[in-house]
Amino acid sequence: MLAKGCPSLSYLDLTGCHRIRRVFLHQVLSYFQFSDLSDSFFGLKPKANECALRRGAEQSRLENSVAVDIQRIVRGSRARSGEVRRKKKEWIISNHLPRVQALIRGFVQWKKWQDILAREREDHAASKI
Repeated sequence: MLAKGCPSLSYLDLTGCHRIRRVFLHQVLSYFQFSDLSDSFFGLKPKANECALRRGAEQSRLENSVAVDIQRIVRGSRARSGEVRRKKKEWIISNHLPRVQALIRGFVQWKKWQDILAREREDHAASKI
């Protein structure tokens, strides 16, 4: 669709095009941030403050690009310095290690109880004879 493919379009004259209706233009107008409906012809004309809108959009795009570059540099330096590995190790030690230790303690305790119960069953069976 033209509207999604060319969002920076500002001028579009559709006079004489019988397949496109005004309702359709109203629907796709939201995709064109620099255009408005024309009064003198059938189509789109540039907004009155188009230059300021374009400068603002370009400024926003540049700020976003710079922020992404800064994030990339910081994340790369953290990864190369070993900080990420260290934090991951600390996280594993503080979160997973206690769980594993609890599971092992529980298994050892369960095993002790199984041995005690087995001895009691043997004593009980021996006393019946």
